[in-house]
Amino acid sequence: MRRAFGHSKAFARPTKRALLLMALFFVSALFSIGSQAGAKPSWYPHKSCRSAWKGHDRTKFDPARDRDYGAYKHRLQQEQIDRRNCHKDWTVLVYMAADNDLSPYALWDLAEMEGRFAGKTQAGSTLNSDLVVQVDTDDLSGVRRLHMFQRNDRPYRAPRSKSEFAGLDLNSIASPVVSMESETAMQNKPSHAERLRAFLAWALREYPSENTMVVLWGHGQGWAAYPPEPPTLPGRLFGESDIPGIVRSLPQPAVRKTFGGILFFPQTGERLTIPDLRDIFSDVVTRTLEGNPIDLYVSDACLMQMAEVATELAPFTRYISGSAQVQSYLGLPYRRLMYEINSGRYLGTGRLTGGRDRALLVAKMLPRLAEQSFNPTKGDQGKADPEAHKSFTMSSLYSAGLVTEFSAALSAFSLAMIDYLNEDQFRALDVALVMRSAPSFMGGGKDLGAFLGLLRILLDKERLQNGGSSPRAEHLYRQLDRLVDSIDESTVARAYGESYLSASTPFYLLGYRAFGIWIPSNAQEFRERSADFTLSRLHAKSHWLDWVRLVLTHR
Repeated sequence: MRRAFGHSKAFARPTKRALLLMALFFVSALFSIGSQAGAKPSWYPHKSCRSAWKGHDRTKFDPARDRDYGAYKHRLQQEQIDRRNCHKDWTVLVYMAADNDLSPYALWDLAEMEGRFAGKTQAGSTLNSDLVVQVDTDDLSGVRRLHMFQRNDRPYRAPRSKSEFAGLDLNSIASPVVSMESETAMQNKPSHAERLRAFLAWALREYPSENTMVVLWGHGQGWAAYPPEPPTLPGRLFGESDIPGIVRSLPQPAVRKTFGGILFFPQTGERLTIPDLRDIFSDVVTRTLEGNPIDLYVSDACLMQMAEVATELAPFTRYISGSAQVQSYLGLPYRRLMYEINSGRYLGTGRLTGGRDRALLVAKMLPRLAEQSFNPTKGDQGKADPEAHKSFTMSSLYSAGLVTEFSAALSAFSLAMIDYLNEDQFRALDVALVMRSAPSFMGGGKDLGAFLGLLRILLDKERLQNGGSSPRAEHLYRQLDRLVDSIDESTVARAYGESYLSASTPFYLLGYRAFGIWIPSNAQEFRERSADFTLSRLHAKSHWLDWVRLVLTHR
């Protein structure tokens, strides 16, 4: 959501907003230096594959002549084609943790990735991109690395049910196996952290590109957390009748005792923690990419678009996309995603913005693309899961904005909140009700924009009742506005379903932002989970937990 600077008179004093945009532009230049101006790793091949191969895509896997990936690579060598010696526009790397109840959906998405487009090759890997997947399913066949290509032996028909994949295994996928590690060879099974680090380090060198997208596919649960207790704190000035009816009507999802992380394995509780994911990204960016950031990180998993998660990964990425809500098992629309990348259309976002940064175009496109796909009458995924569009959310974030203005604005807001609460001890009762009334996601995350919208209702009510606001309340108003602005400046695009839309107004619920943060509902939840959240770099610097502690524990 970068907006162009407006015209101004000569020597006019810059506005506060213009200064903010200039600062974000400067930091963006630093973040994207690896993707712009040719500052690439020392091993990066500067000749494009399109140029090296004279505009002919001779790298398609052909089952009629390529028995396996070894034969395929041998043929390429005979034709003097070496993928490592040229770059494409995109490499899309998908790490699938499907050795659990998600196995049918992994097969569903893999079949979608190679689904044929009649008359043209726009799915899977093409002259413009490589789509590479590492997948582990529950069929005991081991971990496979797949180089995904369009399947041309049959027309594509969008599935309607996971039952279509019952009894199938990875052998039903036509795209070639690059490598495979059997379950027997994995008796000392490596962790997700070890596997993901090795996959990224290998694939980034094997398939060089101008832009890299890393997708983590599996169960997601946000930051580590425990289930909340029923709210117990009463309200004083701010009562249940002040909460808009649409908020009260939203379902409050149940949670489990074991919670948090990504690539979660329900049977054992194994997961990849967010600090571990941060360290993997740091290692890959430092060692393999030699300081260049990952262009786009996408969580194809539930509940991951939290402030705590995003700020951990922001220093090593340029853009971050994901859902703050529990999302449909169907995940991203991979077939259409690769079509837009391979065709260079990007849903027309380039024409709309005049932008040439492909990573930005995909970040802008993803929420819209997912929204279209979940349309129950027109979208392939919506036809398979007609209810998914109602609670769907997705946003794309600008990493540089998270590191700079958002972090600073969150800290300034938190300090203003502490001053506001200390001015009148009874305000903690009202704020506690606001906290527990904000729309919740599973695991304790709540939408930050909606929380701030409810807090504004409280401040407005206090101002009306008292005939004005105290200086500390007015300062909190200003910092609240600054925080909302920082969220907007750090958001490239967002989309959400009709459940968050009030029937009486054209505006989304309370300024909903599809961006979560931990807001505990009561003192017990805070005591049980604050140690986990204190490990977040965001909370180590922002004072957010200080005002929360003041509200819930009165100290």
